[in-house]
Amino acid sequence: MGRPRRLRRPDAELWFPQDRAGSAGRAPITDYGPARAICARCPVAAECLDYAIRADEGHGLWGGKTPAERDEIRRRRRGAA
Repeated sequence: MGRPRRLRRPDAELWFPQDRAGSAGRAPITDYGPARAICARCPVAAECLDYAIRADEGHGLWGGKTPAERDEIRRRRRGAA
């Protein structure tokens, strides 16, 4: 299975806030709250998360999980294997 289809929202940068530096010298935006709310209602969030874990995605919110949360899931899965 390939990468989940792209989000159709004009504000897709919500899922990659660490990549969106603040303008005019402001700090980068790191709030995943709005994206998490969308992921919580998404019918393909589990597929998205699974892709991000298998592909070792290191940036952005995938399936409602941050990079650190996905790392923890990977550690738990390795420990259970």
